[in-house]
Amino acid sequence: MGGAAPVVLSDDPVERIAQLRAALVATPAKDSLKLDLALALLGHDELDEASRMLEALPAALYQEARAVRARARLALQRRAESVTADARHAEAMRLVLRGDTTAGLEQLVDMLRDEKHDEDSQARAALVEALQMIEDDTVVRDWRRRMAAVLF
Repeated sequence: MGGAAPVVLSDDPVERIAQLRAALVATPAKDSLKLDLALALLGHDELDEASRMLEALPAALYQEARAVRARARLALQRRAESVTADARHAEAMRLVLRGDTTAGLEQLVDMLRDEKHDEDSQARAALVEALQMIEDDTVVRDWRRRMAAVLF
C-alpha cells in the first residue's frame, strides 16, 4: 500500500500557495495539483497567474466542474474590476464574489430588465458567469428561469 500521504494544506492562503507550489515541484505530473494551485491563486486574487494555470490544464481537467467554476469566477472578478463596469454592475458582481449570491443576482436581474435589448448587456454576461460559479443545480435552475423570464 505504497504512495505518499495526502498533504494537509494550511488555512493561510500564502502558506497554502507555497505548499501547493512545493508539492507540484515534487510531483509535476500530478495534474490535480495544478488545479488546486490555480484555485488557491484565484482565492488570493492572483488573477493573472491563476488564469495562466487554468488555461494550461489538460483537457480532461479543464472541463472538470471546479475548473469551469474557477474560470467563471475569474471572468466575473475581471468584469467587476473592469473600467467599463459601472458602479451598480460592479457592486452586484462584488456581492456575488463575496458570497452574497442572492443579493448580487437580484441586482443583476433588475439591471437586466433595463438592458434586455442590449446585445452587449453587462448584466447578462455577469449573470451567466455568476451562475456558472454556483454549485447548487437547484439554485442555478431557479435563477436561469428568472433570467429567461426577463429576456423572453
